Amino acid sequence: MKRIASIGLSSLVLVSLLLAQPPARAGQEQAPLPFKIVVVDPSLNSLLEVTQNLHSLETPALNGEGPMWREGKLWFSDQWAGPVYSVTLEGKTAVIAENGSGGTIHPEWGFNQGPNAEVPYKDGAVLIIRQVARDIAIFKGGKFTPLISSFEGHPLNCPNDMVFSSKGTLWFTDPPFSVPGLRSGTGPASDSQMPHQSVYRYKNGKLARMIDDLDHPNGIGVSPDDKTLYVDTARPQPRLIAYDISQDDELSNPRDLFLFPATDENGAPIRGAVDGMKVDSKGNIWVVSPGGVNIISAQGKHLGRIQLPFGITNVAFGGSDMKDVFFTARSHGMIYHLKTKAAGQRPIYQEP
Repeated sequence: MKRIASIGLSSLVLVSLLLAQPPARAGQEQAPLPFKIVVVDPSLNSLLEVTQNLHSLETPALNGEGPMWREGKLWFSDQWAGPVYSVTLEGKTAVIAENGSGGTIHPEWGFNQGPNAEVPYKDGAVLIIRQVARDIAIFKGGKFTPLISSFEGHPLNCPNDMVFSSKGTLWFTDPPFSVPGLRSGTGPASDSQMPHQSVYRYKNGKLARMIDDLDHPNGIGVSPDDKTLYVDTARPQPRLIAYDISQDDELSNPRDLFLFPATDENGAPIRGAVDGMKVDSKGNIWVVSPGGVNIISAQGKHLGRIQLPFGITNVAFGGSDMKDVFFTARSHGMIYHLKTKAAGQRPIYQEP
């Protein structure tokens, strides 16, 4: 089996966890920024109306993540408190699962322990990443069943983001942001020493480690033709990495597709870090990254930037035509919503 060592970076061990950004508690975020859509390349105008107003949905979540469109509603995770919620376009919220973390949350530890990414799964189920359990679980009928929790006898670090290809292959990142004990002052548990921070492939019931040389791999996406895998990371600098995917789902040709700048189009410093991403039906990558959400073409061209009031964690397309795009916020319980001209990819197992 072929594994990728991308772009010559050496593996970094779990001690680098101490450098990971802790989540902001509700109310601790920086002052809000004005909403704006910055056109870097004119082709952005074919993706969304750049003069539209921002639609905001207020929710109970303290730290939203994992947005997923399902049956006319947006599902999302609360990384800080633990529930999984849904919200309608009119702002009506409901609790889907009281505790999606897979265990007891310790707020005093100061880092995310609740559920994270969500994706539709077979037979009407949903896959949800549980950060206390450090697993990917099947959620169906109100119950969680672990699906993936270890590799070669070792518990996973803490899966972060995941995506299915149109062939049904699951790809996911496994950084150590939420490994128990690393920022609680107690030190990591003895079983927490996964010796690598990896990107995995789950195919035909088998788990394979495909990339093992990235420092805190985070967001992940797949091109519409299943030929390119995208992964982002903040170290040694915020960047979007592309890999070729073969017919049998092996990876090759790692390259930096885009390096996110530290300053905006006027040379002013910008805040934010890389996080989740989604790929639209035209192959453009919508990446949570410095400055908000940057939109990058499949060729690595910077098309534009969406600056949102508060820090963003992830992106999801939804609506009956997949032309609604949603952004979960790091705090304040906000979800932001815009209309697009280009549809997002419809996940393989998504129901209307």
